[in-house]
Amino acid sequence: MEINFLTLRGFVNAFNDILFGGFGDIENEEQFTIIWRNSAKSKVDLGYSETIVKLNENLNKCHQSNEEKVIQEIKDAKMNKGPTIFDLIEEIILDNENVTLILE
Repeated sequence: MEINFLTLRGFVNAFNDILFGGFGDIENEEQFTIIWRNSAKSKVDLGYSETIVKLNENLNKCHQSNEEKVIQEIKDAKMNKGPTIFDLIEEIILDNENVTLILE
């Protein structure tokens, strides 16, 4: 899944690094579980409405060469198509083999 949330890039990279380990309490590739409480609420709060807000912010900041792609992502999100911010965060967690995700 490709997501062009430019303003989240720093967050995404940092979050992925933390999940991999070696920062703070998590050792490199240590196995652990994330329990995402109230995940249904998070899925709504980080759903298409918030995704559209962030994509519009990106459109105002992105390089001209990326505008067409971001505009298409906005159109898709308005039709409830494509990934949401929730989906992005969930994917980052699930892509780390050392992490088990429990949605509550």
